[in-house]
Amino acid sequence: MSEKNNSYTRKCVVTHEILDISQLIRFDYKKERNEISLDINKTKNGRGCYLKNDPELWSQFIKIKALNRAFRTNVNSEVYNKIYNELMEVLWKKS
Repeated sequence: MSEKNNSYTRKCVVTHEILDISQLIRFDYKKERNEISLDINKTKNGRGCYLKNDPELWSQFIKIKALNRAFRTNVNSEVYNKIYNELMEVLWKKS
């Protein structure tokens, strides 16, 4: 019998690479509240999309309007700025 693989993979919305979820950042969308948030622990319920954990991809992420495409909704620049600030505080701290 073959062993079950417990690592999950998802596709980055910018690079289209299939990576292990430990290498990705998850964004969560609650349609009822029309709310998009950063899901650091990857435990929130709702529709999600993933971005490779690389600060250099952020400009391309905004340019292609990745959240708009992934969640099929109109996302304004304030939401992108809010998420960027959260990412800078939590994940991409300058050493």
